[in-house]
Amino acid sequence: SLFLSLSSHAADAMPSFNDCLVILIIPLLDYIIYPHMENALGIVATPVRRIGAGMLCTLCSFALAGLLQLYISSADERRGNDDSTDCHGNVSLAWQVPQYILISFAEVLVAVTGLEFAYSQAPERLRNVVTSLWFLSQAFGTLLVAVLAELPIPIRWQYFVYTILMCILLIVYVVINRNFKYREGTVT
Repeated sequence: SLFLSLSSHAADAMPSFNDCLVILIIPLLDYIIYPHMENALGIVATPVRRIGAGMLCTLCSFALAGLLQLYISSADERRGNDDSTDCHGNVSLAWQVPQYILISFAEVLVAVTGLEFAYSQAPERLRNVVTSLWFLSQAFGTLLVAVLAELPIPIRWQYFVYTILMCILLIVYVVINRNFKYREGTVT
């Protein structure tokens, strides 16, 4: 049954599942999805579009994780466990697979494309600086998550906070980049 928990060994393997997905997603995007988008749909998967799509995947992953956490928290309440920081919902790891698939796509679309984008769009003598700024932005994101984790937000709502923040960031990203001009010769 989907509601039965798997062993703790399976839970420990979930990050490796993400790594395997990333390895599979890169050629899937490069050799199947991007060419199909361009040939059949006439949509070029530019770096700006790929990063935006990755941000959307991240937003959806957080929303799905939030819905699953709501289910777990409500199941705990029905069992009489009212501790908002310790959820013992008995659900299968299979319920996390969609979130892992989405976040793996997001990782490829944002992290890999973003690093390539930062490098390709920077003037040659500033490439190291721009690449460093890309990594610094990731560090600030990690710091933000660490700060938010310390706020007294009930666990059932934490993923929705991330969803809302991601939605705001996606809107800002689209507004800022809607008329982005690529360096000559860097995007076909």
